[in-house]
Amino acid sequence: MLPKQWYQRRVRGDTLKRTTLTEPQYGGVEWRIECRTGSRALRNTISPNVFTQWTTTDAQGSKSEHHLNCDISTLAHITEKLQQAQQELETFHSRKLLRSLNRIW
Repeated sequence: MLPKQWYQRRVRGDTLKRTTLTEPQYGGVEWRIECRTGSRALRNTISPNVFTQWTTTDAQGSKSEHHLNCDISTLAHITEKLQQAQQELETFHSRKLLRSLNRIW
């Protein structure tokens, strides 16, 4: 006869495997900087924009492209938020959660 804890762990693991979402995977990025150096109304102004094209692959293997066109300050804000998210993954609580999820699998 199997222990009750082993059976419960097995049921939880099977349930998680069936309900897990598959996220798209990073394939590549292309970028360029576009810069407007002035217009008739606004002379001697510079407005740089960053255009990025992200390629991802989903669970079925189909590729898709995502475009992002933003100014420098918005790009800096996005970078800051991504760095904060990465730092949160390195906290004790996150590592403990990941360890417990890995035990279930």
